[in-house]
Amino acid sequence: MNSSLQSKMETSIVTIQKAAKLAQNYTGKPLVVAFSGGKDSQTVYHLAEAAGVEFEAVYSATTIDPPEVVRFIRKQYPIVKFNVPKISFWTLAENIRMLPNRHMRYCCSILKEQTSPGRVTLTGVRREESAKRANRQILDINKKPRQFDEFERGDKIDVQCFGRGKEKITVNPILDWTETDVWRYLNNVVNVPHCELYDRGRHRVGCLFCPMKARKEIVDDMRRYPHQFNRLKKTVAKIAETSKIFPNDPKAFLEWWLSNKSVQEFKAARFPFPEVDAIVDLTFSK
Repeated sequence: MNSSLQSKMETSIVTIQKAAKLAQNYTGKPLVVAFSGGKDSQTVYHLAEAAGVEFEAVYSATTIDPPEVVRFIRKQYPIVKFNVPKISFWTLAENIRMLPNRHMRYCCSILKEQTSPGRVTLTGVRREESAKRANRQILDINKKPRQFDEFERGDKIDVQCFGRGKEKITVNPILDWTETDVWRYLNNVVNVPHCELYDRGRHRVGCLFCPMKARKEIVDDMRRYPHQFNRLKKTVAKIAETSKIFPNDPKAFLEWWLSNKSVQEFKAARFPFPEVDAIVDLTFSK
């Protein structure tokens, strides 16, 4: 085994064991593993097993979950609990009058991050994934920083907001792992299957139409899941009825959302999408 990976595994296991003590001391309950069905949460799940700690694995459903992910979890990780939101993604978007985008991802804070309030939660967040995540720390809390005896005084503590409700302590045990580390661990160390979406070239296996995906992956979602795509168009049409930026023009609204440009940039150029139009129908019936 790669010595660097071995060292990271050992460090992660120690972090998880510290987190387990923290969970018992501060909540009297086991750790929670935030399980998405993706490679990173799989890695944390199996590291928690290796650490020999008690934990609960929870999948936060959003109502726009890829069916392949749901099937994968139910088959390969049957002990994972499904947390179903009280409100669907579509109703949420219609109430807010805006689809989530890269600058306003309200869907995560409402549908995912409020799961397991008052618990110590393990996540698969890695610094390599984005500039924002590069600033995350091993231990995140959603209130003012304070010292936890289970973690060394040298460990950095970062304050993060995880929605309303009770204090939520989040521990990120694979923060310094690379994507290569993750795949080596899953394929060579624990030797477990992964979700089939990765074999289609997907880099993310999260929600359908997630704005953090590449445009081609969003368009592929539109093609592969026509029922959900029609529901997306229905929601866009409803939003456009009262939209101030694209009043009663749902096609323009959808094209702007796909463009990942500012409203001003989009209106100045009205970005055409011939490669999109050749795959899916962006028109709306009257």
